[in-house]
Amino acid sequence: MAINQVQMRPGLSLVDFMQQYGTEAQCAQALAAGLCLRSVPLPVAHDV
Repeated sequence: MAINQVQMRPGLSLVDFMQQYGTEAQCAQALAAGLCLRSVPLPVAHDV
């Protein structure tokens, strides 16, 4: 089987990714930080 070039790109390993973004809180914090850097207003969360 040929090597898939998308899979062989440099970047985070799965372990590193899970350590940085593995919980919902970590993911939300990173998303909010990225959106704030771009001056994108954050949506208001409503309890359903």
